[in-house]
Amino acid sequence: MHERQEFKLAGHPNTTEVLPTADPDESSSMGDFRREIADLKMREESRHSGAAHLTFGQNVDVGELTEADLAMWRKVRDYPSLGRISKTEFDAYQAVVAGNVSRFNFSAFLANKIAPIWVREFRAHRKQGDGARK
Repeated sequence: MHERQEFKLAGHPNTTEVLPTADPDESSSMGDFRREIADLKMREESRHSGAAHLTFGQNVDVGELTEADLAMWRKVRDYPSLGRISKTEFDAYQAVVAGNVSRFNFSAFLANKIAPIWVREFRAHRKQGDGARK
């Protein structure tokens, strides 16, 4: 059974997904993405003695990750070169993935990566605002 989802990511065309993605002829970018995430998860598990959930999230099956997850991963990993990610945009992404445990846990990993960036940006913006008031 396939579930259709539509997700709009800023700076990217509408993406229509069909889950699960188990196509043996999947694009090389999806295969590369899944291998990259599986490798990252393995490194996190070994670094934290099997407790990758501290930084990665529990129960992430990379086979369930989709094109929308790849697009958000690239935006977070390469931030801000592919454009800024607003909290609203990220919340919309998380709402789409909430129905799939693997994808939602992956989104939590992404949230852990983007949150410190947002804090730095907020502080820099606030600091600029304080300087303008003096």
